[in-house]
Amino acid sequence: VAPSTLQLQQLEDQVQRAQEESIRLSSSKAALEEEVQAATLEAKMQARYLETQRASMEGDIQSGAEVQSRWSSAGAQLQWLNASLSGITDEHLLLKSQLQEQQISLHEESLQRVQTHVEVQRLQTMVTSLDRTREEWMADLSRSVASLRQAHGSL
Repeated sequence: VAPSTLQLQQLEDQVQRAQEESIRLSSSKAALEEEVQAATLEAKMQARYLETQRASMEGDIQSGAEVQSRWSSAGAQLQWLNASLSGITDEHLLLKSQLQEQQISLHEESLQRVQTHVEVQRLQTMVTSLDRTREEWMADLSRSVASLRQAHGSL
């Protein structure tokens, strides 16, 4: 049974929606990747800053200058910097994990769209083939009817 024009239109509409959704998801993926890159850059800059601050504080401690008055403050700052570095690293890993999950999801959705598109093309080809076969059968039927009429007229 050949699919109706409505069914073909619905399939074409589904393909169009799938293509639009693919474009939207690609934009979303690019925005997410930019956000992850920005967060990664910020994390690296913070890590460098924190490392510089820690090195500076350690230098002050080792130099012995004002060891007693700065010891308490430097230790607290060093703990804060280490905790901040750890937090930034954890955030970076979380964002990376989220990006990987999003990429997997986008890949699966893209594969599904491609499969749907292939199925639509297959169905369109089948409809075209069935239409041609019907046209050929109608032409054969017309010729047969004409031949029968001619034969009946001859009788």
